[in-house]
Amino acid sequence: MYIINSVLERFLKNEKGTVTVYLVIVFMIMVIFIGLFIDLARIKTAQNQLRRVANAAACSVLADYHTSTKQDFGLFTYKGANYDQDFAKYVKANLTFSADQNFNLLDYRYEGSKADVSNSLDKEAVLKQQILEDMKYRAPIELGQFITDKIRVIGKMFNFFKAKNQERKSLDTIKKKSREIDKIGRDIERKKKDLISKRERLEELEEELARAQDAETRKSIRKEMAKVKEEIKLLKEEISGDLERCQRLSREVDEERGKLIEGGYMGPTDGKDEIDMAVEESEKSINAEVQRIQLNIEREMTKVNREITASLDALNHDRYERIGLTAVNVVISGNETVSQSAYGNELRRQQSDLQNQIIQKNILEGEGIIEPKDITSRVDDFEDKNGKDIEQITEKMNAVVSIEHVFTDMRDDLYINEYTLAHFSYLTKPAASKNFMYKYWNSEAEYITFGGAYPRARAVGEIYLIRFGLDTMAYLCFSKVAPAEPVARFIFSVIMGVTHAGVDTLKLLLGQTVAIAEMYDPTYAFGNPLHDIRTNYKEHLRLLLFINNDDNKLRRIQEIIRLRNNVDPKNLNTVLTGSAEVSIRLWFLPLAGIRNMEHGPFGTTVKDGRCYITKRVEYGY
Repeated sequence: MYIINSVLERFLKNEKGTVTVYLVIVFMIMVIFIGLFIDLARIKTAQNQLRRVANAAACSVLADYHTSTKQDFGLFTYKGANYDQDFAKYVKANLTFSADQNFNLLDYRYEGSKADVSNSLDKEAVLKQQILEDMKYRAPIELGQFITDKIRVIGKMFNFFKAKNQERKSLDTIKKKSREIDKIGRDIERKKKDLISKRERLEELEEELARAQDAETRKSIRKEMAKVKEEIKLLKEEISGDLERCQRLSREVDEERGKLIEGGYMGPTDGKDEIDMAVEESEKSINAEVQRIQLNIEREMTKVNREITASLDALNHDRYERIGLTAVNVVISGNETVSQSAYGNELRRQQSDLQNQIIQKNILEGEGIIEPKDITSRVDDFEDKNGKDIEQITEKMNAVVSIEHVFTDMRDDLYINEYTLAHFSYLTKPAASKNFMYKYWNSEAEYITFGGAYPRARAVGEIYLIRFGLDTMAYLCFSKVAPAEPVARFIFSVIMGVTHAGVDTLKLLLGQTVAIAEMYDPTYAFGNPLHDIRTNYKEHLRLLLFINNDDNKLRRIQEIIRLRNNVDPKNLNTVLTGSAEVSIRLWFLPLAGIRNMEHGPFGTTVKDGRCYITKRVEYGY
């Protein structure tokens, strides 16, 4: 026993090799930590790789789309039926397994996958999104080209209306000066009569002077004669001045007539200068309008903030602050609509929170600084006092914010209208499909516009009304052959409008173009530029689509898709949702005793030393 104790004592006192033991322990700890980080890095790498594999598999499945739907309607929809099997096939094909190479860092094992398709075209929101996606580039180009083609001749229209305005001014000037000449002529005639009367009076006075005997009478007659002579002299000067004025006015009238006859104040032009000027003026006008709107918004927001602050300051914060509580606040978002009811609900919710805080602080009713019933009464008082004011402020804010929604809705409507004209038939553009039997073969766009049983008749009728209004107003405002008397001119314009509207509508239905004002006589020296603005049936239909804007267009588009291609929009899906699961063998975590974890690293699950990774993917056209 003594020998054993002696040996043990010498062993404990011997310090040789302690550094080695320490380093071995440290090294083991380092190896364990490095191993843990390697496994974590492998898990994260596997997740990223699985994400790429799942995305690629989803894209591969969606590559099998309906070519007919894309070609006919510009819409991408899934065609196949075995999407679940295809998704699993592509996931497996893109994974790298250990059998494919000598060493695999991840060592995948395919565990399973599933997929499903959804968001079919029978949902109007899905169809609308598909249409906007198809037209996001095409619609601006179509509209831009349409506007550009029309604006090229607007410069000539500027000259035309400038000429008409100058003509009107010249005619008004001629009438005004003619009336002035006529008035002066009447004054001259009156003054001539006065001059003749005064000359006759002067002759009478000369005879009286010859007969007068006494000096006093002769003196009186001479005095009157001098007065009459002075009046005659003044009348002659006035008549001379009036004649000079008449000559000057007559020359001005001749000048205005020369302008009307010769057209010297205007010359031929291609409209480029007018277009540039119009664009610059439009930009200035738009910038000024934008600045004005921004200033109005800033002023309105400042006013709203002041009103909100004044309303909230009406609360008595002091009693709440003494117990460390926050007073009731209502934050009104500038992007949401808050009704008075919602405002009251928010106050009551915060009231309940305050009561709970009071209870948690052991402030009993009747013993604390604030009683819950006091809070209730204050909230009710605040709501009764300021509820209407807050609602009015909110309505003002919502009115400002809603401008954005108005422009967004207008853009969407324009895109849907252009989509209708691009992919559907109308009277002058039959459908590309060979199915001539279905009733909207050459009137799909008309049906989308009006619906009902007789869309073509409604389209033709409304186009006739548009042409009637344009032609009638043109004759009423600009015609040279129409009578000058207002009632007769109106009757003449209506009769000519009825006639020309029928001719224009017939030309449009035959695929021809008509001018905005083809009824004019090109009697001007520079011609009639309104003849250069040509419109066809499609452009009239574009106007009808804009005017007849209702919420049933998307439903009618779904109906046309079903009828033309004989396919139910419910079977035309646009989104694939799938999930794939793989597992990798862990290297170091099992050595550390971690073989099972319900909630593993990065949202995974660990079972029997393998990490199971699941990735969800959602892809749409």
